[in-house]
Amino acid sequence: MPPKHLYTISALLSAIALLWLAAALLWTPSALTTVCPFRLATGWPCPACGSTRAVVAILRGDFGEALRLNPNGYVLCALAATVIPLLVWDGVTGRRAYLRFYLYTNRLLQRRIVWIPLLVLLAANWLRLLVRGI
Repeated sequence: MPPKHLYTISALLSAIALLWLAAALLWTPSALTTVCPFRLATGWPCPACGSTRAVVAILRGDFGEALRLNPNGYVLCALAATVIPLLVWDGVTGRRAYLRFYLYTNRLLQRRIVWIPLLVLLAANWLRLLVRGI
């Protein structure tokens, strides 16, 4: 993928994510309804179910609730705290820090020693969500 397309897609996805988060912050947690196609179709939580509520809980300082809802919320916060500043930095300076980060992460995630444990953790978290019915 050409770098221009990578930056365009990443900026667009970041903007959508920020708008989604802003909407979630404006609603009370009880007003949040699911839009997850998997959950709507099956009634079961997907591996990401609770992630938006977890990010909202983190931003409100309720770290225990975020962990209970979905530990992926912490991953999403770390990712946003890395990607968004890099995109802004590159937009202002014209450098390619985000591109280097993307390529490094892509190479790292292709290693079995990295993606197999991540897949096991994701499956374990999904099982936890299924058991708890979150």
